[in-house]
Amino acid sequence: MYYFIVNPSSRSGKGIKLWETIQTQLNLYDIPYQVIHTTRPYHATKLAKHLSSDSKPKTVIVLGGDGTLNETINGLSKNSNITLGYIPTGSSNDFARSLTLCTRPLEALANILSSVATIQEIDYGTLQLLDGTSRRFVVSCGVGFDASICRTSAISIIKKLLNFFHLGKLSYIAIGIHHLFTEKTCHGTLILDDMETVSLKNLFFLSSHIHPYEGGGLAFCPNANYADGALDLCVVEAKHIPKRIFILLCSLFKKHRFVKGVHLYRCQKAEIILEKPMYLHTDGESFDEKVDHFIVSASPNDHYRFIR
Repeated sequence: MYYFIVNPSSRSGKGIKLWETIQTQLNLYDIPYQVIHTTRPYHATKLAKHLSSDSKPKTVIVLGGDGTLNETINGLSKNSNITLGYIPTGSSNDFARSLTLCTRPLEALANILSSVATIQEIDYGTLQLLDGTSRRFVVSCGVGFDASICRTSAISIIKKLLNFFHLGKLSYIAIGIHHLFTEKTCHGTLILDDMETVSLKNLFFLSSHIHPYEGGGLAFCPNANYADGALDLCVVEAKHIPKRIFILLCSLFKKHRFVKGVHLYRCQKAEIILEKPMYLHTDGESFDEKVDHFIVSASPNDHYRFIR
C-alpha cells in the first residue's frame, strides 16, 4: 500500500491535474494506494503524524513542493518506520534538484515504484527558537532576504491572482526584485559550534543548508552534502544594492564565494543573534513573526529514508 499526500495547489494550481495523471496510472496497473489532499497550511504535518503514529512500515509519497515536503517531515515521529517518496511539483524543487530526482510526474512515479529503486538516507537540520518552538528542515533555513521573499509570497494577493492563471513563478521574481531593493540589513553575532564567534556587519541574509540549493536553483552552499551530518552556512553582508545584484548574479555560476562580504562556513551548530528581528524560513515556509535569536543544528545520527 502506498500513501499519497497531495498538495493540489502546487505548481500554481496545477497540482490537482498532475495528481489525476498519477491516479490514472495507479488505477491502470491496480497499484494499491490511499490519497489525502492537503486543504490548509500544516495539513501535511497532521497527516504525516497520523501515518507515523504506529511502528508499521509504510511508504508515503509526497506530491507537492519543498514546502509540502517540509510539512510532511515535521509530522513524522523520529522513530517511525516511514520511507518517503517525492514527486516534485513545486515552484523551486531544490530538494529534487540536489538529489537529481525527475520532475516529470509519471517518470518520478515510475522511479519510486521500480523494483531497482534505491533507499537514500538524508540528513536534516533543526531550527530552535528561544520560546521552545522547533522545526526541522531538509533543504535550507534562512533569515533576511530569502525569508522576506517567502513571507511576502505567502501573504501576497498578487501571487494568488497569478496562480489562478498558472503564472505563480512570476510573483516570486517580482517579490524578489522588490526585496532586493528594499531589504534592510542589520548587525549581529554568529556563534559556530559554541566555540568560534563571528561578527555580522550589514547582514543581508544568512542561510543554513543541508542541500546546496535554495530559491529555485541558487547554489548558495555549493559544497553542502546531504549525507555528511553537517550544516553549511552562507553569510552575505551587503548593504548596497549594486553589490547585492552582483552577488546574486555570481551565485548563478557558484562564484559568489569569491566576492567580498560572502562567507561560507561548515558546522554542527550555529547560534544567530541579531540586533533587530528579521523574517525566518525553513524550506521556504516562513514564520509569521520576525526573530532576533535562534539556533540551527545538524542531526548526524538521525536521518530520513527517501526512495531515489
